This record gives sequence, structure tokens and C-alpha cells, in this order.
Amino acid sequence: MESAPIKPHEFIAENLKHSALKLNKSKDGTRETKQVRISYGPNNTVLRVKVPSARLPFGLTTSKDDPANPSQYKKYSISISLDNENPELKKFTEMLKKLDEINLKQTMDKCKEWWGETKISIDAAKERYESMVKYPKDETSGYSPTFKIKLNIYKGEPAFLVYDENNRKMKWYSGNEYVPSFDWSWAEKNSQVETVIDCEGLYIVNKKVYCCFRAYQVKSQPPKELGCCFGDEVDNVPTEVEETKEEEDIPKTSQVKKAPLKVEDDSSSDDEEE
Repeated sequence: MESAPIKPHEFIAENLKHSALKLNKSKDGTRETKQVRISYGPNNTVLRVKVPSARLPFGLTTSKDDPANPSQYKKYSISISLDNENPELKKFTEMLKKLDEINLKQTMDKCKEWWGETKISIDAAKERYESMVKYPKDETSGYSPTFKIKLNIYKGEPAFLVYDENNRKMKWYSGNEYVPSFDWSWAEKNSQVETVIDCEGLYIVNKKVYCCFRAYQVKSQPPKELGCCFGDEVDNVPTEVEETKEEEDIPKTSQVKKAPLKVEDDSSSDDEEE
């Protein structure tokens, strides 16, 4: 059942539900992933959120190829800037922090199910749980925190839709499952994006816990280019150039009196020749 997205200020913590731990094995059986699903609302549907327009400070992030598993697909993601001066983004950041608090409590309460441990401290839980709001390492840098959104690709095709700034669906990929081709120009650095995202739940990797969101829809607006920096203003260039003393001693052409030119009479010369 498709669920309509909620806005950040509509988020109600009591509507969340965490499932029991589930083990997912890769198709080749070499990898195993622990996952806890997160559902929302009375119908236990996916937690789907409409995120306000935000800037992409880094553009597209691509995972490196794994030499041990050459057949593994590359992983793609974008990170949006959580500019707290934007009131709508501030509400979204507050929603993420509420969800972080709930997930942190789950990390403590489910430590036996997840790791076979009877009890862990709040400090240990904070060490294991990765917050979704990522702050810069240098707190004095002035940069805004960021939030990561996964761009899932299944069998060579994106599992999300991309629209341009005029709400027209973009065709930005081609090829096939084995040789896919993507035009990621819509995810260029400093682009503005509005997104609808789905919560995948929690992933438990060793003793780390991650809450992940994937893109459901993306609306992209290319970065604004700096226009022409040359206006119609005229620089204050002096119209008169100061003359040197030597130039003052030289009379100007307009001041020199020229003797009148004598013009010979052509007719008199012709008579003389005759």
C-alpha cells in the first residue's frame, strides 16, 4: 500500500513501530545483514517524509568498487545541507533528532536480541548508534550539518524518480542491468533538491547501528550561475590628462598660425606653354 508523505512538523513519535530483528542473506550467501524495519501509522506503512528544498554541498557520492566482490553494484548517495536558518529545514532536523532519540533507546532495550548482551550503558549505546545528523569535524568551520539520502539502483535501474524544476520527469539513465549508464548532472554540487524519502529502518553491522533513508522522488534545480559582473557603470577615469612642463612649452597645433597657401593659376600656365 502506497503511503502519502508527511511533512516534518506532522511527525508523531508514538506512530513509530520497530520490528523484530531480521537476517537478510545476499544471493550468493556470502554476506548477512541484520535489519530492523520501521513502520509508521495505523496501517504500519513505510515512514515517508517530504523534505523541503536543500542544497547539495558535495554533489553525488559514489562508493568504491570492492575488489573482493567485482560483481557488486556501486552504491550512490547524496547529502543535503541542513541549514538551520531555513525554518522548514530546521523542523526536518528536529524530526531527525527525535527519531535518533527513539532509535538510541531501541539500541539499549534490544541489546540482548541484537548482540546477546544483557545490558549496555547509555554511553555504550551512543558509541554504537550513528546519528543521522552529521556535524562537521571542525565545529568552528561555520558549515551546516548534513543528512545522507541513499540513491538505490536495482538491476541497472534507479528505484526512484527524478523531476526537473518544472516538475517534468527526467530520463537520465540508459543501458541495461550489466552495463548501466547514468547522467548524474541533476545531482551536481550546489544543486537545490526537494526530496520525498522512505525510511529503510535500522541496519546492525557488527556493533554499529545505522538508520537509513532512501530516495523515493527527487526534484532537482541546477545551481545558479553567477551572471555577468560587468555593469553599465563607467569607471572614474579622468577626462583630462595632466600636461608636463615640457608639453606646456610646445604650442598646440590649433594655436600655430599657418601662412596661406598660394595656388597657381592653371590658365596662365597653359598660355605660357602655348
